[in-house]
Amino acid sequence: MKKFLIVIYLFLLGCGYQPLYVNKEISKLTFNNIELTGDKKINNMIISSLAINKKIDNNLNNLFINSEEIILETSRDSKGLVNTYKTNIKLSFVVKNKDQILMKREFNENFSYNNKNNKFDLVEYQKQIKVMLVNKIIEDLIIYISLK
Repeated sequence: MKKFLIVIYLFLLGCGYQPLYVNKEISKLTFNNIELTGDKKINNMIISSLAINKKIDNNLNNLFINSEEIILETSRDSKGLVNTYKTNIKLSFVVKNKDQILMKREFNENFSYNNKNNKFDLVEYQKQIKVMLVNKIIEDLIIYISLK
């Protein structure tokens, strides 16, 4: 039985399996111009996690990122107090080469949650949700870039 497991293990190691998120080319992203609009915290998280660099060169592409965070009140009780919220984060990712669009993709993640009695706890929870949703978008963005 041990020999069989060792053979299977060696076979799986030799098949060339590589996780999607481990891509060497993603860390080499350089652009001629990087234009960020919208939520600065979201944009900074994306730029730092993807290690995007700016280099002045006429042959490189231009990157445009627009992000937005929307917090909606989805339900209220009979007294008019908010019961549930929904946080929605939208990201627009566009790579252009002069007049031609090379990559264009819209990312959208949302999360619904209950209200908290303590407003400080609510704000801290909303910050955690924002980080979680941005991380999901970053994962989707890594997959999108690696497949292009």
